Amino acid sequence: MFSTIRNLLEGGATIKQSSAITGVYRNLIKKIDKARIKSVAGNMKPTHYSQFISVDEFSLHKNHQYATIVIDYCTGESLFVTQGKTKEQMREFFHFVGDKFMRQVVAVSMDMNASYASAFKEMYPNIKIVYDGFHLIKNYNDMVLTEIRRSEQRRLIEEMDKALIENDRSKHRELLEEYKMFKGSRYLLLSNKKTLELKDAACAAHNRYLYEKYEKRGLKVPIGKHYLPAQNMERLQEVLSSNEKLQTTYYLGEMLKASLRCTNQEVFDSGFKKWMYIARNTGYEELDRFCNLIRNHWEGIRNRVRYNITNGPLEGTNCLIKNIRRQSYGIRDDEYFFLKIWEATRRHLKNRQVS
Repeated sequence: MFSTIRNLLEGGATIKQSSAITGVYRNLIKKIDKARIKSVAGNMKPTHYSQFISVDEFSLHKNHQYATIVIDYCTGESLFVTQGKTKEQMREFFHFVGDKFMRQVVAVSMDMNASYASAFKEMYPNIKIVYDGFHLIKNYNDMVLTEIRRSEQRRLIEEMDKALIENDRSKHRELLEEYKMFKGSRYLLLSNKKTLELKDAACAAHNRYLYEKYEKRGLKVPIGKHYLPAQNMERLQEVLSSNEKLQTTYYLGEMLKASLRCTNQEVFDSGFKKWMYIARNTGYEELDRFCNLIRNHWEGIRNRVRYNITNGPLEGTNCLIKNIRRQSYGIRDDEYFFLKIWEATRRHLKNRQVS
């Protein structure tokens, strides 16, 4: 029976599935599974050196409890997982893998977590920090586009209240329509233009299909099927044309995305300097704050040209972690959870090349 349970678990069966097949109580299967992975993982230390690594945090439990994970960028293997997301967790990692391992590391990819970065700068300043482009764009969306959109909504609310006090119903209705437009624009402003175009094209194709199959033949569209709005790009242009500040910052965001795709260091540096000059000269405080963020993280941002690594693989690992948690209906035992992550990241090893 013990070997049957081991075989099921090694084959990827969940504790619930193993329990249903063997009739053994789930807690016992969990203990068997934990012992099984421990016997293979040992002390969980890396078995080979890594030149490129990625570090990020993920949600461990409710109430803002997080864990730090470090993976080998090229293979996707989990190198270290622990509770917390501070500088101390990075020091734990350095101690865990050892100085000899760390001296083989060339570059580390991370988001703009100051704690992680300061630990590397203090202990291993020779390792190049590469800030992930996705998180840079996310910061731009949060600090600039979202902040401007919200400030416009607040302004409209104040003006609507003033219109009500003055009993100006007509003006109140106009302001309300404008407010609704801004309120529903978050997805449009934060989405890639190509994504919106593809979504519009898919909706248009769906609508044509319904028309050809039903309405053109004089038939009613069945319940459950309906036409989809294919007006994302049209609505985006409407939102942008209604507010000069939002329009300026939106197109600057598109320029920023294009700059991050550059693969020539000299062109990259020149393009970013020009972008910063334009952004600062708009006079918008939101853009000024974002430019300060770029200035404070400049070396890590420009390193992405030399070292083509991102936190993309870690986002995939985070999805894997969510799947482990969901299949297990949550895991309270952190040691067991980390062992499951260690095993899952080694089932299908990657072979990523860093140019």
